[in-house]
Amino acid sequence: MSAASASTPSRLQAARQRAADAKAALTAGAVVLFSAAGIAAAATHPGHQKSSSSSVRQQSDDSVETDDLGGGTLAPASSQPQASTSLS
Repeated sequence: MSAASASTPSRLQAARQRAADAKAALTAGAVVLFSAAGIAAAATHPGHQKSSSSSVRQQSDDSVETDDLGGGTLAPASSQPQASTSLS
């Protein structure tokens, strides 16, 4: 029985070591995946533009000049609303 009890602690230690290694690998993988997702989200965020602002400004000026409605600014309505109330 001494041979069986002598091999048991080493088997337990080996199993614990494998579990600790697996836990460390999963943690490292989760950190890498989380970082990659954050970088991908930051790179595709529509509010961040990597080009210079002058090209964006010119592009928006061009779109206003070629607007079919001829507008470009917002203004209040030019006529009074057609709502009426009656008193009884």
